[in-house]
Amino acid sequence: MNQRGCKKAVVETSSFQAPLFYMQHGFEEFGKVEFGIPGHVRIFLRKDLL
Repeated sequence: MNQRGCKKAVVETSSFQAPLFYMQHGFEEFGKVEFGIPGHVRIFLRKDLL
């Protein structure tokens, strides 16, 4: 937990942007949604801050 009492961090990125960066820093994927660019998805990631 951080100083503000946050227990989790949640981010959203696109498959062509930075998902690997977040995974290398301890985030885990918990969802994907297709969107307007063919062949790409939005990726939702989370990380416990405990």
